[in-house]
Amino acid sequence: MKVLIFHIGSLGDTLVGTPAMWAVRQHFPDSHITLLSDRQIGKKLVTPRDVLEGSQIVDTFAEYGSSDAWFLSLLRKLLLLAWMRHQRFDVVAYLVHLHSDSSSKRVARDRRFFRMAGIKSFLGMGESFAWPTKRCDQPLPTIPSMAEQLLARLRASGVGVSVDGMRTDIGLNQDDLAKMAVWADKLVEDGD
Repeated sequence: MKVLIFHIGSLGDTLVGTPAMWAVRQHFPDSHITLLSDRQIGKKLVTPRDVLEGSQIVDTFAEYGSSDAWFLSLLRKLLLLAWMRHQRFDVVAYLVHLHSDSSSKRVARDRRFFRMAGIKSFLGMGESFAWPTKRCDQPLPTIPSMAEQLLARLRASGVGVSVDGMRTDIGLNQDDLAKMAVWADKLVEDGD
């Protein structure tokens, strides 16, 4: 089975989405998983590939660039659509931060795009978290973290996840730890 995880953002969004990505990996342990993320053209940001490569959460990475020019944006979307159709993904796990009134329109738009790409099974595209209404006479209730919200959407799609047992690491291996030790040894003492 070929699984596509759709998750946008750079360093912070990637770290917040890691528990949901692990949940997808655990749900599809023997599947080939590709992470599709956006790339801010012209900006030097830490990408999901920078964070997750070698983690065993995903097997391959794909990016699409965003552009202000409508023609370039359309061209990139058409190329992405053709690539996705060629890959023949079976399922998409939609791990996008939904936080506004326009979320349902965005999900509907993205669902249409993934259908055009030939994907027939969708995870995480259900209802987003219902943000509480601010009232002057009451404090706001505790709001679930973004990681918890993503896991809840996966759970509603039938993926067996639990917040208590969520995996939050990025799969560092011994080589990663050795590189980190070398880096830490080079740091200048700051005098505590």
